Amino acid sequence: MLNFRLLLCLLFSINCFAIEDIYKKLVELSIKTSPDVIQKRENFIAAQERDSTSGSSFYPKVDLKLAQEHYNERNITPYSIYDEDGKNDLSSYEFTLSMPLFKKSLFSRKSETKSLELLSKEEYELYVLNYNWIVKDALSRYLIETYFTYRLDDFIEQSRDLIKKERTSLRLGNSIRADLDQTEVNLLNLLNQKDEVDHRQLMAKQYLMLLTGLKEDDTTFSQILSYVKTKDDFEKAIGYLSKFDVSVNDINDFLEKNTRKLKETSPFLKQVQHNYDAQVAKVKQDLDREYPELELRGSLYKEKGNWGDVFDESGNSKKIGVYLNIPLFSGFSTFSKKDAQDSDILAAEVLKRREERRFYFNIRENRLLIDNLEIKVKRLKEIVEKQRRILNTFYKSYKLGKVTMVDLIQKQNELLMLEKVYAESRIRLSTSLESLGNTIGVYVLEEGKKKKALN
Repeated sequence: MLNFRLLLCLLFSINCFAIEDIYKKLVELSIKTSPDVIQKRENFIAAQERDSTSGSSFYPKVDLKLAQEHYNERNITPYSIYDEDGKNDLSSYEFTLSMPLFKKSLFSRKSETKSLELLSKEEYELYVLNYNWIVKDALSRYLIETYFTYRLDDFIEQSRDLIKKERTSLRLGNSIRADLDQTEVNLLNLLNQKDEVDHRQLMAKQYLMLLTGLKEDDTTFSQILSYVKTKDDFEKAIGYLSKFDVSVNDINDFLEKNTRKLKETSPFLKQVQHNYDAQVAKVKQDLDREYPELELRGSLYKEKGNWGDVFDESGNSKKIGVYLNIPLFSGFSTFSKKDAQDSDILAAEVLKRREERRFYFNIRENRLLIDNLEIKVKRLKEIVEKQRRILNTFYKSYKLGKVTMVDLIQKQNELLMLEKVYAESRIRLSTSLESLGNTIGVYVLEEGKKKKALN
């Protein structure tokens, strides 16, 4: 007896371990192949490069200019190197060095690109974090719809057998036409449900394929289907997928300790702030060009009639200097630029405040939703248990001839619908908790892996 129990525990652990492996595999595939994740990652890489490019504007810039010119007229300028016919060609080279010593618009440009880099970083990391529950939701949806399809197939088969019996009974005069009509109506209702479920199952499978990049004949799907053949396996799979990575208490504790610091912990609020900073920096650049600019410039220049003379050691022209450019008048555009900047910054501030308010409203709404889901899951669990007892009673009554097979099938269908709603609610509670936890900053992404943030 003891060995039998150990075997059951071993089989249970192997089953759970397998569904865990499948889930983790799907998450990894999704992060690697999802177009949305790839787009977010490439946007982040591009933002990093743009920030690096904007930083290079502070460094010296060196250019080389080579020129070959031909003149049709005879040059008769005194002391010109072109005082003979046929000497109307000019070859030259010029090295130029320029380096901004002070250029205010460069600082605002750098601030913009840095804010955009941080914005894309937060978007990418939050997206990757959310894929844990997005894949969980997709996998669970496919499992539930497939399980529902199998069970409906059983009911349809039972209903068809019942119709055959009712037709035989009607021919023998042991029943009336209404009994056959009732069984046929029941079958038609089941077939309608089956069509709807088949469609939802196909959509769930296609969504899972889109997320993970799996092909339709991938062996992973056959592994997934092994968890919907029996009720016990299905409940084990849903039990694992509905586990809470973060509990209601975790959410409440985190919010209690970090309510005043959510702008530092929440990826969403960080995105709002970075987006605001980028907009402000961008609108400032136009007016910043009206400030004085200080630049270091130098050049090394030489021109001769042919290339051989250009690159000898004599006759180079050198020039270096510090240049200060002070804008004095530009048709009063400075004032209009200032007004436009103030309006754009005010609009950005209004948008930022609205997004922050929406964030706090969403937290309250999601916490209320989670509280309601907790209550709903507990009630549904109790309802399902009672409905199973009712079904057992109907089954005994059917054996005693007190209820018909149609009544029994209808009760089975009612229980199946309740079990479906119960499974969906458990998954929704789990994904809602994880989504809210990611949004407020309970979890962070470090070195590509999900880790719990310190409170």
